[in-house]
Amino acid sequence: MGPQACILLSACGGGGGGGSAHPSSPLTFAMPGPIDKTYGDATFTNAASGGSGSITYSSNATAVATVAASTGAVTITGAGDATITAADSSSQMSYSLVVAKAAQSVTLSGAAAVDAVVGASWSVPIATNVGPGALSFSSDAATTVSVDAATGALQALAPGSAKISIVKAGDANHAAAQASFTVNAVAPMTQELNIWVGSADSLVTAAAPFTPRYQHQLESLGNQLYVYGGIDLITGHPSDVWSSPGGLTWQVQY
Repeated sequence: MGPQACILLSACGGGGGGGSAHPSSPLTFAMPGPIDKTYGDATFTNAASGGSGSITYSSNATAVATVAASTGAVTITGAGDATITAADSSSQMSYSLVVAKAAQSVTLSGAAAVDAVVGASWSVPIATNVGPGALSFSSDAATTVSVDAATGALQALAPGSAKISIVKAGDANHAAAQASFTVNAVAPMTQELNIWVGSADSLVTAAAPFTPRYQHQLESLGNQLYVYGGIDLITGHPSDVWSSPGGLTWQVQY
């Protein structure tokens, strides 16, 4: 036989060659932030993905938000700003959380303007009061209509108008709220009041200090006469109530 050729074949990079490992993907959050929340909102989760190995979460402001180390569930604890961080064995990623103060509210019943006869006393007509803040009251014309700063008790002292303001105090986690209304105080007007009393229907004529009115109610209860409601030409629909033991002298009840 003639001579034979031997061909040696070699391959590069095959078989059990030690190639480099694939790089891990970077840490990313489902919501990159900033995330806006309000004090009182429910717990939420903004999980991170990617990275290498297990992920651990932390908060830099636990007075604003705490975070579950293994799940990333965030619980809001106060108003303010916090940074939530996710970290693995070799990297970390963060997002910002902004927590606004919770709203409060105070509303009034009735009209924006209230008419009252000088001498009348009543309370600020609060309809709703939502939130933990304390209420305080003030009058911009205290010599016309006074108001107790703590209780809201009102008294019409002189003819004129006064703006009554109600402030609901805010705090670190709640925004303040306010409301206001106007009181128009009018002087009592004397009118002739004819009343027939007794078994003989004796006529008694008295000078009544309340505004002249019609379609009002006059009732006798417990040895007292009461006048309330009706329509007058000054305040429209007065809300005052007057009482008298016999029709000669009258006193405003509210």
